[in-house]
Amino acid sequence: MGVFRDNSDSMWELNESSEVDEWKEIESESEKEMGVLVSEEVLAAEILSNPKLLAVFLKLGVRPCATKELVGAAILEEQERGYSRSLERKKIPQSTAYRLLKRLVEAELVEACRGIDRRKRYYKLTKLGEKVLDKVVEVIKSTLKQRLRDKKLEAREFVNSVEETLRVPFELVAPYIKIKTIEGSYEKYYTLA
Repeated sequence: MGVFRDNSDSMWELNESSEVDEWKEIESESEKEMGVLVSEEVLAAEILSNPKLLAVFLKLGVRPCATKELVGAAILEEQERGYSRSLERKKIPQSTAYRLLKRLVEAELVEACRGIDRRKRYYKLTKLGEKVLDKVVEVIKSTLKQRLRDKKLEAREFVNSVEETLRVPFELVAPYIKIKTIEGSYEKYYTLA
């Protein structure tokens, strides 16, 4: 069996037992022991960088949810049509929702619980998950403040600005931000409080 080290110091071994020679990467002992990083800032940054993960996490932040509720979570994806671009709602597929929940459970941000009838599985934030949620909400608020900077926008413009910025539906963000309503002569305007 051959073993070699590449330029990135990864170790590879040749699996000669299969019919076709296959090279597979060998995990070093330090990589096996590494585990998940539990810095709240790093975990919050990872959640904010993935709209699907953010949608599931924000939904769990409001209350514990059954798996089916999380499968229906929506995200916004940019769609190009000719010369225009728009955000389109897409539901998170069931397989993706389960994979995201597994990642959140492995990172110890979420824990699974059984319901009264013992058949349904519910997911809720752990103490670490709540700390990370606080950090995520803090970043969301500061990002929206920078983006909206005391702008008075009509309701639809305000919702569109929030959705374009975060790539998740407004209803998932609304419980975490304070909105100030300003009455105009003909219309209502919204801004961050």
